[in-house]
Amino acid sequence: MRQSDILQQLLFIRSKGTFASHLHSTANSNQEVLGLSLLRERLRIALDIPGLDKIAKRIADSKALSMAADSCSLSYSDYTRLKSQAEDLDKMSEVMFNYLKSVYSESLAEPHLITIRLPTQDQLGSVSHSIQELDDILSQCLSILDEPSTVRVIGWERGSLWIDIALGAPIAVTCIGALAWSAVCVLKKYRESQLIEKLVEAQNVKNEMLEDLRKTMRDSLNTLISAEARRLDENHSKKKGDPETIQRLTHCVRSLFEMMQQGAEVHPALMAPQEVKDAFPKMDEVLGLPSTTKLLKDHRDSETDSGEASDHPPSSM
Repeated sequence: MRQSDILQQLLFIRSKGTFASHLHSTANSNQEVLGLSLLRERLRIALDIPGLDKIAKRIADSKALSMAADSCSLSYSDYTRLKSQAEDLDKMSEVMFNYLKSVYSESLAEPHLITIRLPTQDQLGSVSHSIQELDDILSQCLSILDEPSTVRVIGWERGSLWIDIALGAPIAVTCIGALAWSAVCVLKKYRESQLIEKLVEAQNVKNEMLEDLRKTMRDSLNTLISAEARRLDENHSKKKGDPETIQRLTHCVRSLFEMMQQGAEVHPALMAPQEVKDAFPKMDEVLGLPSTTKLLKDHRDSETDSGEASDHPPSSM
């Protein structure tokens, strides 16, 4: 799990109060402990956070939490032990949160931030090429906007190569979110085409028929890329309908799609408003949809007779 993901999880946990605050008891010798459902919900998150997982598991395995009820009766000693463990978990999560907040202070303060995962690579030359390609995609896509935008690297994260990039304006963040949606739609279409090709190959069809199928699928993919580029132009460009602009956007959609084939991802900032987060695709969910038809139906606000797509994200995502 990335450190920034851990920070996001801790932000969510803190928004619900402390772990210990969910434990309430009566004044009887046998303590009637209440609020276990909320505590159980937050423990599920803590169990996935390195450094908090062990103490969270001890609490989750306790007598009180092993049952599904929202309340249970405990002896005074069992209750005080559970309360003490919850307070220890609160202290550990507070220390971790403060550290990560200091590490990501600049990113948290940047209002127009995106996070990009580069394709998985271990050769310096390949990484350098990916960075140059990413710079080309961002600069060409943002050049279509009415407002000037800057592209500034805020930070890096180890493991897979993640880059935090400040774009300088909200319109730029929205535009890159739309570009990411277009590229993910193309990636979805490509993966389904590959599946169809394998299914047809398994039927031992003639090579000529298989080649015709491949050509048809390549043409369909190119048509989708062109349609997405035109929609980006229609919704975001200052020079709508300009052939050169559409050509640049076609290049951007194709290039980002190719980077996504190799593992690239595009995400909004940790603290972005929900409407900004909704403008970016959640790739694991999108690519798990049952069909391209459903994806594009959700992805488009409207369709033309020719099947050209809007780059608006589906409202359910």
